[in-house]
Amino acid sequence: MSPHYSQSDSVIVILGGSNDSDGALSQMSLDRCQQAVSLHTAHPKLRLVTTGGWGEHFNQTATAHGELVKRELIRQGISEKLFLPVPHSAYTEADAIETSKVIRHESIRQILLVTSDFHMDRALYYFRRVFATMTITPYPAKSTLPSEELEARILHERNRLDAIQAREETSD
Repeated sequence: MSPHYSQSDSVIVILGGSNDSDGALSQMSLDRCQQAVSLHTAHPKLRLVTTGGWGEHFNQTATAHGELVKRELIRQGISEKLFLPVPHSAYTEADAIETSKVIRHESIRQILLVTSDFHMDRALYYFRRVFATMTITPYPAKSTLPSEELEARILHERNRLDAIQAREETSD
């Protein structure tokens, strides 16, 4: 049985990935969209936030990455009326910070967080820090990246989270 999430106090947040110079979403972003559509199907009244702006390594088009993801989700049948404004962020910590600015005037108490399975631990770290009084429920998107690329991303995420935690330990 699926948990119950209230339309008034819950939101689905889909973290940005990347796209090419023509605005076509990467496989990683499409995997995240697939998870978001599945979650929306189970909870069709929940509002959504798609994050992502511009950056040298993930989006050099004139359109914010979060807008490209939003368009894809609308193309897959999610109503445009359910989307909150797109936070223009360029990295994971900014995803959390900018999302907080978008939802601060809403009565949100629960975030259903969608990102890639290999990225979820670091995303949860930042979202739980920024949204300390909210419930953050992870909904990892299963990655369909080629195994060599996936292994590199897993190692990158592990190293980034280790570095963040080490920095915190030295600042305490």
